Amino acid sequence: MKTLYSKLTLLAFVITALTIGKVRAQDADKNEKLYALIKLSYINNSRIIMKYSPSGQTGTAVELDASQAYVASLNFAIGYYLLPKKLAVGLGMGLDGYNKPYFNTAPLYLDVWYFIRRQRNSPFVFGSYGAYIQYMEAFDKGIYMRVGAGYKGFVTRKLNMLMAVSYAPAAISLTNQSYLTSDNKVWVNGISFTIGFVLF
Repeated sequence: MKTLYSKLTLLAFVITALTIGKVRAQDADKNEKLYALIKLSYINNSRIIMKYSPSGQTGTAVELDASQAYVASLNFAIGYYLLPKKLAVGLGMGLDGYNKPYFNTAPLYLDVWYFIRRQRNSPFVFGSYGAYIQYMEAFDKGIYMRVGAGYKGFVTRKLNMLMAVSYAPAAISLTNQSYLTSDNKVWVNGISFTIGFVLF
């Protein structure tokens, strides 16, 4: 039920974005004023370190087997081009499902995009920073980060997509405390491969 609630929340954001896109006229290149996009990501986790610090005792760090560890992620972002065709800033949210170890996260973050060329098709660099939001027991809290590069272009006259690769670390608390103060937490190093669909 909790997971369903989060999915419905994400769907509401998507519907809102689509409605705004129909009401507000945008340029054909989709790189001015408001923007919205949906991102699908596969994150290959290369290193997982679990840190456990029992109360009053010295903490221990254990490196887990990451040979089959990955994350499947669905994200939605909406923002604005501060510099048309060049610099965009937005707010994103998503749902992440971790495999080995198994847990879920719900990131809420700030996106910054810089496009190399002032054209409808352009390479870009980007960075994201935010937090994993805790919702009851369904999602764990922590720190969200991304730094990467990619390419945004039109596949057809109207279908605008992006592809990106990024460094995707995650700092996750397995308790109700923040990551910095938690006595049971996980640090994950990974590489994210993303495909995105630009709605407007």
